[in-house]
Amino acid sequence: MSLPIERVRIEALSKLAVERVGAITDAEEKVLQASAARHRNPQKSERRPEVRSEFLRWLITDRDAANYIDPLGIFVANATISSSLELQFCSAPWPLIFVSCTFLGDLLLASAEFPTLYVIDCKTDHMIEANGLIAPGGVFLNNLQAGGELHFEAARIGNPFNCQGAKLSLTDDALFATEARFDSVFLNKGFSCAGRVILLRAQIDGHLSCYGASVSVMTCDLMQVKGDFTWVGIKGVSVPMKGVSVPALSLRDATVGMLHDDRASWPSKGRLHLVGFEYGDLVLHEHPSEGELAEESLPREIVLNADDRMEWLRRQSDVEINEPQPWMQLAKVLEAHGNAAGAENVIYEFRRQQVHAASPLVRLTTLPFDLLEEQPLGVLWPMGLSWLIGSLVFWRAHRMKAMAPTDKEAYEEFRKSKKAPTTYPTFNPVVYALENILPVVKFGHDNAWGPDPLKTAQTKFPGRPKMQWTRWLPGLNYRWLAVFRWTLILFGWTLVIILIAAINRSFRN
Repeated sequence: MSLPIERVRIEALSKLAVERVGAITDAEEKVLQASAARHRNPQKSERRPEVRSEFLRWLITDRDAANYIDPLGIFVANATISSSLELQFCSAPWPLIFVSCTFLGDLLLASAEFPTLYVIDCKTDHMIEANGLIAPGGVFLNNLQAGGELHFEAARIGNPFNCQGAKLSLTDDALFATEARFDSVFLNKGFSCAGRVILLRAQIDGHLSCYGASVSVMTCDLMQVKGDFTWVGIKGVSVPMKGVSVPALSLRDATVGMLHDDRASWPSKGRLHLVGFEYGDLVLHEHPSEGELAEESLPREIVLNADDRMEWLRRQSDVEINEPQPWMQLAKVLEAHGNAAGAENVIYEFRRQQVHAASPLVRLTTLPFDLLEEQPLGVLWPMGLSWLIGSLVFWRAHRMKAMAPTDKEAYEEFRKSKKAPTTYPTFNPVVYALENILPVVKFGHDNAWGPDPLKTAQTKFPGRPKMQWTRWLPGLNYRWLAVFRWTLILFGWTLVIILIAAINRSFRN
């Protein structure tokens, strides 16, 4: 039941409408009544009588008519808008509301200004052009069924930009919001887009939620989200004659406060773009159940794991996967979580990834650096093994009298008696091998002893059959021992150089 003031408004609007646009239809009369009253409870109906776009434009823009519009705004329900509704550069102090309407032409709102825009449960095969729209109270496109493009470039929209349940069937670029600014954006609760959603250089002061959305391609390059970006429960879009599309997500040079996602929502190989993407934190969730989707409740979190996130990074294209920034960003976040080992593993895997992409020769030359960069103490294993083998070889050589003093006088006595002078340093094969494998370690053994130049090959110990268990070693002569000794020295220098280079590269990174 309308109040007396509302009846006065309706009568005044009806009289003014006849004067300005001629006779009005019953459907247009209902628009006047709803726009002048505060009680609005329309029942959704498939019967949608025509309402002229000229009539609506007059009602929205006429200054005299504005005196009789209720503060709740222009209200159009269960109507068919006959042609394009041209509201470019228009402004009004109250909301613009369309509920369960069909648009037979474009809805043109470029550079318009309204407190709030509602286009709820509506249908259109035409364009909604709202570039530069200013709507401090938000834009609501809930359950919109659109076959045309939606343009919101450079728009300034308050909280929220709500597309919950909207179905965008255009398979080309469908939703444009380049350089737009929002408080929050909701593309969730059944939102579906067969084409591309473009949030290039968009600024979102709150959150961006795509929870449970069906998306073909979402381009968010250079986007800034101060709050959370939720990419959970994402599905492909079923396109006639093409089947179900595989979702793609581009976040090149984008920035978000926190990224929520789940493994099943990750795009497939080559359809994820992360170069330059920065985030404050990462939260991986379990895949949501139907009940969680219906209740808009995020599923249980999974502990941040380096292996999981490296699998995520590997979904990038073969070209972008070798870019260092995504890997370094992940390592930074893992480090912030106190997972230093995970951060080191990410850097190591990135090095391996680079090696994998390089030529076989580069792979061979850089693999030791990568291995040592992750585990510098790993160099001790080949050093220790070389030390053990060297000790065994020089121990046998000493027993076979193949190791001789390097001092001239001591050597002459050694050749006569097969013993070094008692005042000469005693040969120790363990120390001798250590000095050769570690060039920085010097105890004087390496200078005091060396292979005997006059020693010939010998495979047995005369008079010592109990030592025949060492016969697997080759016959030891001067040439063999000299080659073995220099091999140990060169191998030791190589290991030290590789270790130093790997440590230096780690500090540079």
